Amino acid sequence: MFIDVTSPPHNANGLNLDNFAPFLSADVVGTTGGTLYVPRGIYRIAQNLTIAADIYFEQGARLKLDPLVVVTLNGAVHAGAYQIFDVPFEGSTHQPLGNVIPNCVEQLLPQWWGARGDGVADDSPPIQAALAAARNSGVLGSGARGAVVFFLPGVYRITKSLNCTVGQFNLRGSGQYQSVLR
Repeated sequence: MFIDVTSPPHNANGLNLDNFAPFLSADVVGTTGGTLYVPRGIYRIAQNLTIAADIYFEQGARLKLDPLVVVTLNGAVHAGAYQIFDVPFEGSTHQPLGNVIPNCVEQLLPQWWGARGDGVADDSPPIQAALAAARNSGVLGSGARGAVVFFLPGVYRITKSLNCTVGQFNLRGSGQYQSVLR
């Protein structure tokens, strides 16, 4: 059963207004046996939020975190290879200023944070955000604590150093010469 976060009584809106309360309300219903459904739109989250239910993002749906906000996802995350998280980044270092902690997701896609893998766009910030999420994940990935950051086929342009020194996570690609980090 899908629980649409935009339907009454939850009434989340994709108009970039604070959606903490509607998501919290929908999560209470979702934890009794449903999956939160997030339709197309930008859903601003202005304070720390934990969602226990599974969550499904339609293409074009995005959680936009305010600086220093942490969203913890304790259920499964269902989404394709498109952006679903919008986190602020520190200007010069491209370090994420907000964080998503996906506790039940074994594999994270950098595309969820906006990576393109087209060889043109700077994918450093979204990859750094995916690495931060993987480090903080409660999932046990391939023999080490932390989720897998999975790179779909493409060329991922890196212009800033990536912080790979803290925590445990795994990096995987689609195959030799198919997932390239440059």
